[in-house]
Amino acid sequence: MANLRWGTALVLLLVSLLAAAPLTRAAPAPQGAIEVRMIEFAFQPQTVTINVGQSVTWTNAGSVSHTTTSTNQVANDPCCWDVTVPPGQVFERVFTQPGTFTYYCRFHQAQQMTGTVVVLQQATVTPTATATPGPATPTVTPAGPNLTPTATISPTGQPAFFILSPTEGQTISGSTVQVQLDISNITLRPPGTPNRPGEGTFSLFLDNLPEVRTGERTYTFTGVPVGDHTLRVELRQNDGTPFTPPIQATVRFRTTAAEPPPPMVTGVATMIPTATTGLPRTGDGSYRGGGGSPPFWLIATAPLALFGAALLYRARRGRPGEP
Repeated sequence: MANLRWGTALVLLLVSLLAAAPLTRAAPAPQGAIEVRMIEFAFQPQTVTINVGQSVTWTNAGSVSHTTTSTNQVANDPCCWDVTVPPGQVFERVFTQPGTFTYYCRFHQAQQMTGTVVVLQQATVTPTATATPGPATPTVTPAGPNLTPTATISPTGQPAFFILSPTEGQTISGSTVQVQLDISNITLRPPGTPNRPGEGTFSLFLDNLPEVRTGERTYTFTGVPVGDHTLRVELRQNDGTPFTPPIQATVRFRTTAAEPPPPMVTGVATMIPTATTGLPRTGDGSYRGGGGSPPFWLIATAPLALFGAALLYRARRGRPGEP
């Protein structure tokens, strides 16, 4: 009976101690990496959603090399990346800031090989064991300056463009380079028109040449010297100011000397045709020239004509009264 009382007292003491101590809960640890597979010319899945601190792995499951390149290529920006992933290789990147990050494959822009990573800010909640009535108020860490207005736009509604030509690593013969572009979710306008939502122009930068602004999807550079070149294309507002964040892409290509035309075959004619107007046609339809050997019928009948002429001569001499 004494042991039972002591046991009950010990249990009550432990319960009181636990009730008096505050109950804390640590923030959930980041989950594992989310895999994106590069199959043929697509990222699968095309859009993934993770929390801050999680990572995304890109696995090249195809037979050609791909890149995972962030759309907003800004110098010294920690949110930018550009990595080539050969077949069978894996690239992993940890996202430490919230936001919506779009990316693409530089080698296959024409196939619209694009993707999106949505990074959410985790909330850190510290409840207490007190019986205070009312709902608990969580403490949420601010999203930070990287949540620009573009992060609230659906990835499918963001303005974008693709460089159809030249392609990455292409070799072009000659000094003429034609740039072909494709757009989505935006309308091109002539440079200098007033800014309007959903409209824009292109700014082209070839090597160190001055900026070229155009409201068309095609532009031709002439007089490009032989060698390696870098073309940067940026989609801007109508007045030339960049979007926030910038929308741009870069390709590298090479030009070589133009191939000479195939040699022309020259020579001297060995047969000079003669005029055929008014000449008789032979039996096979070809034209007979004015010179050459006499016809066969004339050769065959010549002896008979001579023989007949001789008989006629002798007959006339044998007639009386004729000399």
